[in-house]
Amino acid sequence: STQLQGSLTIAGSGIASIGQLTLQTIAAIENADIVCYVLNDPAAEAYIRKKNPNVYDMYQLYDDGKNRAETYFQMVEVMLNKVRSGQNVVGLFYGHPGVFVSPSHRAIKVAREEGYQARMLPGISAEDCLYADLGVDPAIRGLLTYEATDLLQSNRPLNPGSDLILWQVGVIGNSGFDFVQMEFDKLVARLEEAYGADGELTHYIAPVLPIDEPVIEKLKISDLKKEEIKKKVNPGSTFYIPSNDPTRRGALDFEGAEKLRKVAISALANHQPGKNYNPLKENTAIAEALEQLALDPGSLQEFKADRQSWVDKSGLGLNDAEKNALVTGQGVKDMLLLKGKFSIGIAGRPS
Repeated sequence: STQLQGSLTIAGSGIASIGQLTLQTIAAIENADIVCYVLNDPAAEAYIRKKNPNVYDMYQLYDDGKNRAETYFQMVEVMLNKVRSGQNVVGLFYGHPGVFVSPSHRAIKVAREEGYQARMLPGISAEDCLYADLGVDPAIRGLLTYEATDLLQSNRPLNPGSDLILWQVGVIGNSGFDFVQMEFDKLVARLEEAYGADGELTHYIAPVLPIDEPVIEKLKISDLKKEEIKKKVNPGSTFYIPSNDPTRRGALDFEGAEKLRKVAISALANHQPGKNYNPLKENTAIAEALEQLALDPGSLQEFKADRQSWVDKSGLGLNDAEKNALVTGQGVKDMLLLKGKFSIGIAGRPS
């Protein structure tokens, strides 16, 4: 079928103002015909308007007493109406646009069903910020992550042997936008049942403005019954409960680790690169090409439409081997390295 004019790119602005916008998202914003956004701070909004003055603030669709689902349907329609008119639209949501953002998923689904090109770009979520600020690694003990209302309504299982992250604890059972506490006590009772009244809990709020610091409040689950604690919980609050399993340890926390640590540090003085280390070639044309394709949506679209034509007309000085690698998609990483044979090791990390 023929691809219709107009496209939709859903992107995320991250949680921390401006600084967590990815290069990919900024490029999409700059190249869009219009940016429809829902942001959580005015500094980020001002920055977006500098990058692209043609905007629509979808936050205006919220209202006290109005069902959030109604607002979400309207957001979808606002974005799609502009796509249907032939515009290249960016729908920008704070955080990760696919995490607890209903209109983003629906807009992509409907756009594709109607024959329009639609994609989602990842962003930094509150969970990502929590990993950084609390020093949490989900690889150690596993991780359960639930939306608080869904935990209660669907009676989701809790496993004290794994870490737990609870989202939207400040808006439990609330379908509106007036954010009042409705079923918080039920959540506390459920957590006490699973983890005990003395179970550890961290109340976390990610910083938004550059001048903000994260809220990191160490509590016992029973503390959540106190009115002065309840008053601190807001729509941006997330709860983290660590695993109570003492047998699971990190990759550097094992018997004999201290001895190995000393050996490893002393060996650094005479360190030589490993025999499989493969350094980057300097100033290659293919690296310039990949940078352009990553940061210029127009170039990427042209490349995908006709790879051979794009590499021939790029003007980047690509040699025949580099052109062939880009056209075929084979050996691109090898072209960037002195010795080639790029490989991926455990957990997707270059080996």
